[in-house]
Amino acid sequence: MLGDADAIFPFLEELDLWNTYLSSGDLHILAEAVKCGKLPQLKILNLSKNFLRDRIQHLLGDAEVMFPFLEHLHLNNTALSEGDLQILSQALQGGQLQELCSLSVSVLTHSDALKALQETCQHRDVNCCETWYKPYAFCMK
Repeated sequence: MLGDADAIFPFLEELDLWNTYLSSGDLHILAEAVKCGKLPQLKILNLSKNFLRDRIQHLLGDAEVMFPFLEHLHLNNTALSEGDLQILSQALQGGQLQELCSLSVSVLTHSDALKALQETCQHRDVNCCETWYKPYAFCMK
């Protein structure tokens, strides 16, 4: 889906992959591109409406994958699992998403992993908002 990871996009600030049927391999290519500095100015990443259940580790599971300028991460309607929420929380705690100012995720129920993610976001001065689809938006001040 994403193609050759050797491509360089030094000025790309927004990558909208909404509803593009991303595979685990696509997420791995994206993570490798970020890790190798191919997307140095990426500020907005929209992965909404892709089935990402148990796949977030392909994007954020490697602590060396840093998103140095990422400010907005959209993960609505992605069927995130408890494990995915834990990986997101760890990425926030570990500094992989150090400039993040908004995180938008959809979940159907409250869970321990969601609570932990909310606490991590609150620790970083994050407000939590709920919409009628039950996505929880975490907006950093």
